[in-house]
Amino acid sequence: MKNRITSYFCLITLIFVLFLPTMAHADCLTSLMWLTAGHLFIGNAIIGVFEGLIMAKTFKTKHTRSILIMILANYISMIAGILGIGFFGVATNNIISINNLAYFICGFFIASYIATIIIEWPFCFWIMRGKEHRRKLSFKASVLLQSISYIVLVPIYLSVSGITLITKTKVDKPGSFVKTKDAWIYFISSNDGSVYKINADGSNKQKVKETGVTNQYATLFVCNKDGKNILNIHWSERKGNYHKDMTELVLENISGETAVSENCGTKNTIRRRWNAIDFRTQDNRDWHIGTSTWAIEGLRGKNKKSGKFIWLTLETPFLMWSITKATILPEDQVVCQVGENQIVLIDLNTSHIGLITFGKGPVVVIEK
Repeated sequence: MKNRITSYFCLITLIFVLFLPTMAHADCLTSLMWLTAGHLFIGNAIIGVFEGLIMAKTFKTKHTRSILIMILANYISMIAGILGIGFFGVATNNIISINNLAYFICGFFIASYIATIIIEWPFCFWIMRGKEHRRKLSFKASVLLQSISYIVLVPIYLSVSGITLITKTKVDKPGSFVKTKDAWIYFISSNDGSVYKINADGSNKQKVKETGVTNQYATLFVCNKDGKNILNIHWSERKGNYHKDMTELVLENISGETAVSENCGTKNTIRRRWNAIDFRTQDNRDWHIGTSTWAIEGLRGKNKKSGKFIWLTLETPFLMWSITKATILPEDQVVCQVGENQIVLIDLNTSHIGLITFGKGPVVVIEK
């Protein structure tokens, strides 16, 4: 029986190892998503077999019983983890920012490790039925098994995660490194849907208009009409089986430079731009910048003169933040939206990053 179980374990592991790299390179999902899916449907069985064998070897329990119970324990633990991450993600939506991101990621990891020990302890207790000092022994077993599993899983998840938003930036107040001091950012409040404006250094926040648009994907856009810069808010509402695009006027004319020349009424004015809006002159565009809704893509840029490359991303099992709505200021600094509710300033040359305000759908205007 032991040899048969070992054979099944090797077979499942081989299938997982052979097919995961193929899935990870598919265009429809990221490597982390494929790994998480593989972990959920196949990986838990492999880990359960692995932990069951360790349990049987170390604590002299029955192989079959240990393996089956630990497989069940891993699936229960995974479901609890998904629910827990979802709950804490919603609960901390307006708390976590680039200012405290590293601390929260470490906190999530430690909490996950401790929670897994606690969740799988009753299953270890179940396996050790009839043994002396059952409670103490089963807790030691849970600590041992989860420690070994995390030592194996953490490097695997790190290899497909994106954390350069933490490791490759210097977090600071935007006022300490902003260069275009006459830049204003119009944005939508995540709380009440009102439109505000704020200086690029994070100061002088002012309410512009109450809209009441609380749609999660609402965004601002500027278009040109009769030589005037028209500021609008756009969102999509579900009407039966389809979505209807909605647009509401915010300001009939914004004074200042917007770097947007599209005429009102063209379709691309109400869509999020994947290529950054650019205030720089044509002969001063050494940096090429692009963003994507995929969190792993983040903000990518390359300096054609120096060859310097920048890639800022956050895609982890705990948090995934996309970077969108990027606007490049005249001196190689970028205003963009990070995640669902942060508007930040990034210096491409120094990798400084600063939180300007909480909000979404930013539009940048430079005073004349």
